[in-house]
Amino acid sequence: MINDYEWAYIFGAVCPQRAATAAIVAPTANTEIMSMHLAEISRAIAPNAHAALVLDGADTMSPPISSFPTTFTLVPLPPYAPELNPVENVWEYLRGDKLSITVYDDYEHILGVRHG
Repeated sequence: MINDYEWAYIFGAVCPQRAATAAIVAPTANTEIMSMHLAEISRAIAPNAHAALVLDGADTMSPPISSFPTTFTLVPLPPYAPELNPVENVWEYLRGDKLSITVYDDYEHILGVRHG
C-alpha cells in the first residue's frame, strides 16, 4: 500500500443573496493562493457592490493588508472558531455528499482534468 498522498485545497466564497460563488482549487495553501482567491472573489462581486468577507483565523494564509481589493471588507474570526464561519456549512455538505468516499488517481483527477 502506498502512503503518498496529493492534496487539493478548496478556497471558496458564496453570496447567498445572489447565489454567486467564487472558488479555486490549488495544490497548496499559502498567501499567494489566498491572494489569487481574493482576486477571484473581487471579480465575482456585482458592479457597484461592496461585500463582507468572513475570514477564518488561519493567519498563515493572510496576505499583506495592502493586497486586499477594496471591493470588500474583511471580517476576521478568532482562531480555532470554525463554527462562527457560515461557509463551514457548505464545506460540511461537500465533505458529506460530493467529496466523500472518493479516491482520485492524482491531482489532475481531483481537478477533473483528463488526459487522453
